[in-house]
Amino acid sequence: MGLEGGPRLMKIALIVVNTLVLAAGGVTIGIGVWSLVSDYGARDLASITGSSLYEAACIVIIVGGCVVAALSLIGCCGAVSECRWLLAIYFSALILLLVVFIAGAVLGFVYKNDLEEELEKEMTKTLKERYEVDLNQNDKNQEVTDVWNKIQNKLKCCGVSGGLTSNTAWYMWQESEWFKAQIQFQKSLVPSSCCDSDNFTFDKCQHINSDDTQPPQTNLTRISNENPALFSDGCIDKVKDEIEDHVVAIAIVAVVVLVVMLLCILFSLCVFKQIGKQSMVV
Repeated sequence: MGLEGGPRLMKIALIVVNTLVLAAGGVTIGIGVWSLVSDYGARDLASITGSSLYEAACIVIIVGGCVVAALSLIGCCGAVSECRWLLAIYFSALILLLVVFIAGAVLGFVYKNDLEEELEKEMTKTLKERYEVDLNQNDKNQEVTDVWNKIQNKLKCCGVSGGLTSNTAWYMWQESEWFKAQIQFQKSLVPSSCCDSDNFTFDKCQHINSDDTQPPQTNLTRISNENPALFSDGCIDKVKDEIEDHVVAIAIVAVVVLVVMLLCILFSLCVFKQIGKQSMVV
């Protein structure tokens, strides 16, 4: 004999909520894949930071979405068949997953600043040591070079951080192996990806100051005004903005999934108890 009355409504509610969890799991997988392969996503960042941490986080999100989707199917099967052992597995797994989700969110919040500092440190390292270095022999350096060019060109930035008078923005290229390898007296101060090539010549960009009559400027203290041909702002803030878009999308889905998971835990516990009571009566 199946559940009747209020317990039956609880069972139906559990099935409906698990259907929502299945959909949320699918959305989570989609967002994880998007964060992994999109422009300025995890794989691009792994190239210029030398770290696979963000890439690993995206993979964890994809796996988590798969686990959530699988659990929702177990919950539906347990509710439809009124099987206590399936519901027990489902309930226990949800509790464990909920704890892991909360722990991950807390760790991400606590170490957010450390991760940002590490991002800036590794971007500086790849810019100085790997951009256009030994490209014929090193595919990884070619990948680093391509990603740096794409980020600077598309996000209209140059170098790592700061602005026109900062030694960590466009000026940092003069500390790089790319700059040192150029022929003396014919050196470009920044790569062409730092220049607004749609509206200005590369030579105009190299003057740094907007006055073409001044020589290409290598002294930060003599920078008088901005050159519209040069992307003078560093890239890290713009890269963080791109990451933020991914994080916001993930956070919204995570909050929805957590709320629905709590409802699933409540409903599954109630259905589990009601099935047990019915078994005792029979």
